[in-house]
Amino acid sequence: MKKILVLMMALVMVLSLAACGGDSAAPDSTPAPETSAPAASEATFVSMTFGDITMNVPDVFSEVTYTEGTYLSNGPDSAVSVSDAMEVTELDFLPAEWDESIAQSISEMLFSETYSNIELAAFEGNVNMNGNAAVYFAFYGENSSGEERLVQVVYLFNDDQTQQYLVSLIHNADDEFFAAEVGGEIINSITLNK
Repeated sequence: MKKILVLMMALVMVLSLAACGGDSAAPDSTPAPETSAPAASEATFVSMTFGDITMNVPDVFSEVTYTEGTYLSNGPDSAVSVSDAMEVTELDFLPAEWDESIAQSISEMLFSETYSNIELAAFEGNVNMNGNAAVYFAFYGENSSGEERLVQVVYLFNDDQTQQYLVSLIHNADDEFFAAEVGGEIINSITLNK
């Protein structure tokens, strides 16, 4: 099912997961800063550019690095990653074709080696994200250390839906810093640069 897309997404997500608590470290991954995160109410956001994508992230995140098709910024026990543009083929799902069952299946296919007990937590299909069509979903999963992680995923499409980007935000599910308003600010600020 959509094997080309799945293989490309797997590479991107494995790199981002490894950088923020997966079972193995990605080569050349940037370590998380040694600072502790402020309280969510004290979060200060800065605009960062991840290739073709700009978004607001807390100022405790590292500078953006680029490795093998993925832009990455690490925060305290967390990460934001953005893929290079990927061509949309006839095997890919367009925003209007997504539903919860596809989001659950993709989550399980891509993350079952890193997480157990994968459970879809949210889904919004075919949404307007700052002028571009997008699909958003999130899931909980338990890593090999027994930590429950929350993975938020956005597939962002260009104007004519011939290219797509995979954006992910990953952190511990019980991390007090990543209250709904912090995660929401990051996700809702995702913008494709024109």
